Amino acid sequence: MRLSDPPSRRAVWLGRALALLLGLALAVAAERNGARFAVFVIPDRRQMDDADWSATRAKLPDLNPADLDRERTTRMIPDLLAQNEIPALDLLEPFRAADEPLFFEIDGHFNAEGHALTAELLSEWLRGEGLIA
Repeated sequence: MRLSDPPSRRAVWLGRALALLLGLALAVAAERNGARFAVFVIPDRRQMDDADWSATRAKLPDLNPADLDRERTTRMIPDLLAQNEIPALDLLEPFRAADEPLFFEIDGHFNAEGHALTAELLSEWLRGEGLIA
């Protein structure tokens, strides 16, 4: 980040930095209390739905398209977590591979299928990582 960057880019960078710092603080607190900290990364509906992505971009015509990379965060978060030895499950690719819609059209929250797939993937991953028995 540079001070000459537009405010929107600086805000995004600062938000990501703050999220990382909070994640590290949670990991330290968990370790001090005998627990392990792990993260699962929930994709945004716009990462899978091109029509939603196009509608979002149309609402933000003044932003540089490079600032609207819909996969930047889900690339960055698992990398940062791995660098800090924090286990992470990224749900983006399994969600993309799903045959049915996983989000409500009205608000972008998981529908029943989205919750079911998340529960299945999270359960398998937590057991595989030895985070639960």
